[in-house]
Amino acid sequence: MDMLIPPVSSISSLPTSLHAQIACSHLSFIDPFSLVRRPCEAVVTAAEKLLSEERRKGNHPSGVVIKGFGQFTEEGLRTLQKFCEIPETKRKIAAEAKWLSGLNCTSRELTVLQSVLWNRPTTSSVLRFDPKSIDVISFCDLAEERYIDSFVIDVCIGKYIEESTTQGREDTLHFPTEFFQWMQVNDKAFKLAQLKARASRIVAFDNVQQILVPVFMVNHWGLVYVNLASQLLYFDDGLTSQVPSTALPCVKEALSLLLELYPHHPSLQAEFWHSTQNFKRFGMPSQVPIDNKMIGVGSCGIGVIMAARDFIRNGPATVNNINWRYCNMDKHRKDLMLQILRWGGHHT
Repeated sequence: MDMLIPPVSSISSLPTSLHAQIACSHLSFIDPFSLVRRPCEAVVTAAEKLLSEERRKGNHPSGVVIKGFGQFTEEGLRTLQKFCEIPETKRKIAAEAKWLSGLNCTSRELTVLQSVLWNRPTTSSVLRFDPKSIDVISFCDLAEERYIDSFVIDVCIGKYIEESTTQGREDTLHFPTEFFQWMQVNDKAFKLAQLKARASRIVAFDNVQQILVPVFMVNHWGLVYVNLASQLLYFDDGLTSQVPSTALPCVKEALSLLLELYPHHPSLQAEFWHSTQNFKRFGMPSQVPIDNKMIGVGSCGIGVIMAARDFIRNGPATVNNINWRYCNMDKHRKDLMLQILRWGGHHT
């Protein structure tokens, strides 16, 4: 497809050469599709920024002049930005095709994966759970060693808990990835409302034995696991990272607020968290790559989903007993993609 768009010009057009223009009758706008050469992405981005800044100032520019290329409307700039995205999209698709070719898939599985990855609108929903949705863009991040977003993590953990509930178990409370944002708000009533909204989904809250909370660190994910039955707090990730300083105070405060909401819960009555000084490690497998293929280096979020799944299914027996490994992440990613498609009603 990138053969159908004009190639990037070698002309270096600095942002200082861009000028927002008020409508002038003697200036005509350039049709991006008529270009022989096009400006690079940095110049297009700078042009869009300049146009936006002019509007914030209260001006009404009709377009932007890019030195050496002409004057473009806002719609023309959007087309130029799409031109910039096409080569990157082609690169990603080629990488996905190569990755898929190395997987052990049935022909049916491969067909379904390719169809969702490449033949659906990028913003269409693949799987929805509660208010959140995994769209095609998020689903694509499950391929290769890409970092996944919070929507994939929360939706998948929610679906695993839903499965467990249908099987007669309702002992796991999951706080979503925005939990730490809730707990840093200086409004107790707000925090109580957020926690109650999650906890009230469980019919018999006194039966809750464990709590799961994904933890976002800069470019990395970890998982808090609270074993209410044994009155222990755990945190772990694939790099044995230092626990964020806000994690323990937030978890402790949440447990105190849950006690206010559910004063008869047998484990919460013990208020065990007051004497807890730090988290224990629960034995997350090492994410450090074992060879130059670097498999697993971008899979911290997948690890959080899989560890949460194991706790949901096996409870505290999961501690120091996780059997999967990051070096097999290609398979784990494929399996998770297929699981998401099954949850979403796709026949695999």
